[in-house]
Amino acid sequence: MRLPEKQELALRDEVEGAIRELVDGRAAHAQRTIAELEASRKSDAEQVDDLLRVAYEAHARGVRSRAVLDALLDTFERWLTPDGVARVDLLFDHVDLDRAPESLGILLLATTRLTRAHFAHREPFVERLRKWLIGRSRRTEQDVDNMLRGLRE
Repeated sequence: MRLPEKQELALRDEVEGAIRELVDGRAAHAQRTIAELEASRKSDAEQVDDLLRVAYEAHARGVRSRAVLDALLDTFERWLTPDGVARVDLLFDHVDLDRAPESLGILLLATTRLTRAHFAHREPFVERLRKWLIGRSRRTEQDVDNMLRGLRE
């Protein structure tokens, strides 16, 4: 499928600009721009799966949790708009708590709570996270309920 010429030229200009930034030493911005262009061609489910795969792989390699979570948040926070609701809901549905840093669930809930936006899949995720956390690091049911207080809708 070919893009309209005007759109193709705009994308080419954006990619060329990103490449120039990469050459000029601003690699992080250039990589983010290229990733955003690639992501725009993927479905919501593919974008969510890609984001989670990167987080799971980094966590499995032993990359410290903060680095994994910071990288995930760079993308996730851009989804906290009316256009991103479907991706956020898919993320809540698809996240495998056993493969991610333990604090990921709390971070996702806290971040979405701050937006005051409605995400339909938050409450089922809260309950799934609650059950998953009980017994981990010797947490009691009361400990987990205290931890999740204020993060529920």
